[in-house]
Amino acid sequence: MLEPVSVLTTVTTLIGVSYRLTTGVNALVNRYQQANLTLTTLATECSTTQIALTNIERFLRARPDFLSHGVVARGCLQTSIGTWASIFSVLDSELARINRGTPSIPRINIRGRMRFLLNEDRLKEISNQLRDLRSSIGFLLESAQT
Repeated sequence: MLEPVSVLTTVTTLIGVSYRLTTGVNALVNRYQQANLTLTTLATECSTTQIALTNIERFLRARPDFLSHGVVARGCLQTSIGTWASIFSVLDSELARINRGTPSIPRINIRGRMRFLLNEDRLKEISNQLRDLRSSIGFLLESAQT
């Protein structure tokens, strides 16, 4: 298991990755003339996840004993961190696939739209996974604060 300092460092790193991905999704939304609901939802989930990670970081800084006393809580948090890293990696790959060959074009061309349509179900799943993971971590933190 990771040490409490390592967990905090990893959460801080994930905040940076989340910010980069949120910016990437928002840029993709802006490149569409009319943003698809999937992209808009994904952008919202990324922003909300970034806020949740920031709240986790604040909580861990305020309660450093949380990770040292609870093996179950630490295990849940570490599993969540690993899952977030995996989801972010997949999202990064999907964004790269959609943007391939068109990063400087202000609007998505037909080829980019086709790549998006081929990846839309996967983006929906990523959005759902972010929401579900954020909910479970929120429950863990609520339990720890009582």
